[in-house]
Amino acid sequence: MFYTEAIAVNNNAIGLIQICFRYYIRYSQDSWNRLIQHNDNPLVKNTGKTKDWELKAVFQVNENSSEAMKIEKHI
Repeated sequence: MFYTEAIAVNNNAIGLIQICFRYYIRYSQDSWNRLIQHNDNPLVKNTGKTKDWELKAVFQVNENSSEAMKIEKHI
């Protein structure tokens, strides 16, 4: 099963509204494991410098990675 995910870093909060200055859209087969990799591995090119990424949205796609890529590009 493939998932398209949105992760973000919350840099500021105003009341109940969280302002995200950095976000990243991706697809994977294991959303939680991939999030751990982003937070724990400083060598990850796009997200490795920050260790407080949070999973904001997950969309279950299907067994086809090309469909997950299409949704990723649409977001």
